[in-house]
Amino acid sequence: MNLSVGEPHFQPPPAVIKSLHTAIDEMKLDYTSVRGTVEFRETIAEYMTKSLGHRDVTADHVLTTTGAKFAIWLALSALLEPGSEVIVIKPYWTSYPEIVKINGGTPVFVDSDKDTGELPVENIINAVTSRTKAIIVCNPNNPSGVVYVVWCSSAKRKIISTLTHMNE
Repeated sequence: MNLSVGEPHFQPPPAVIKSLHTAIDEMKLDYTSVRGTVEFRETIAEYMTKSLGHRDVTADHVLTTTGAKFAIWLALSALLEPGSEVIVIKPYWTSYPEIVKINGGTPVFVDSDKDTGELPVENIINAVTSRTKAIIVCNPNNPSGVVYVVWCSSAKRKIISTLTHMNE
């Protein structure tokens, strides 16, 4: 299965097709709010509260985007300033380094393990400097399709702890 462009080789589930037909039948054809519909944001907030254990999440705390690249661009436009660094795990989607650069940052590349494709947690930690503002981890990886099994809570905590101490 080729995951690089986001064009699946299978049809959408019947429930998705039915929802599209319903939207057309109900003439819900206008542009939605830039933040996403209230119903969609409420569903996300409920999921974050019930399934992920986050507290006090409401639709007002949720922003949806038209894709991950735009979400990354928005986040980096808020976080970066000249001299900021962003760790980008290789292989990476072609636009990630450019998104970093256009927002005034410098991409710092870290290779995934060549044998297993896994994230090299220690290499990521070693790449962190006082200028590191973000780490872009695409999981499952695009374009390779590798699922980073090691990207678990303990690995994330270790990396976040390093980032926090470097930026105090």
